[in-house]
Amino acid sequence: GSLTYRPLDKTTVALETQFTGSKFADSDSDNSNKVKSMIVNNLAISQQWKDVSLSLRVNNLLNEKYDLYTVESGVGAKAHYPAAERNALLTLAYSLK
Repeated sequence: GSLTYRPLDKTTVALETQFTGSKFADSDSDNSNKVKSMIVNNLAISQQWKDVSLSLRVNNLLNEKYDLYTVESGVGAKAHYPAAERNALLTLAYSLK
């Protein structure tokens, strides 16, 4: 879900929360390797001027460590594919009219 706030005209602040419940590793036919649930928060801030917009997005705001994907091999070993740590995207856009 997300919560959006407009503190000023043409300014937007949004907090997003993503929840994924616990699940079993891929190829885990007997459901013996459970992967923990996770919560990830993202923050987005944007400002609009006449033909220009500036936005900042911070993903994984609290820098949670979790696996994006986990797979079990035939011998019981697990391979973990970690998700991205905290990262940001700054965008400056100009609208041609």
